[in-house]
Formats: sequence, structure tokens, C-alpha cells
Amino acid sequence: MNIVVRRIRGLVNHLGKVAKVALDRRPAGRNVTVLPGDVFIVSYPKSGNTWTRFLLGNLIYQDKPITFANVESRLPKVIGLSW
Repeated sequence: MNIVVRRIRGLVNHLGKVAKVALDRRPAGRNVTVLPGDVFIVSYPKSGNTWTRFLLGNLIYQDKPITFANVESRLPKVIGLSW
């Protein structure tokens, strides 16, 4: 199997696990518990945040594609919660 395909499958598997953990926790903010394996994806405003959410959402939820109707419920954006 191609190494790129294996790495993509590994990433998808990892993101699925991260999503399950993240959805069981409180929203991000100053009182969030950060675990050693946590990954933060951050960016500047107007730099492709929605595009990134669609990309990650379609990698995590391969059974039903992310649309503008369901992106907020599956990958909510957290804005204004800086450290």
C-alpha cells in the first residue's frame, strides 16, 4: 500500500478518536483540560477557517458529507476564546 494512503488513513483514524474525545468535553476556553495528545488547529480570521472545517469534517465523518447545514453541529467554531 502506498505510504501516502497509509498516512492519510492513520490521520483519519486519529481525527476520529480526537473528535470522540472532544465531543465529550466542555467547549474550549480557559477552564479546558488539555491532554498530552491534544492537537489544536488555529488560524487567523479570514484565512480559510470554514474550508479547513469542511476538510476535517469530511475526513472525520466519511459516512455523511459536511454541508453548510450541518457543519456547525459537527464541527462548531470556537471564536473569541483566546488565552
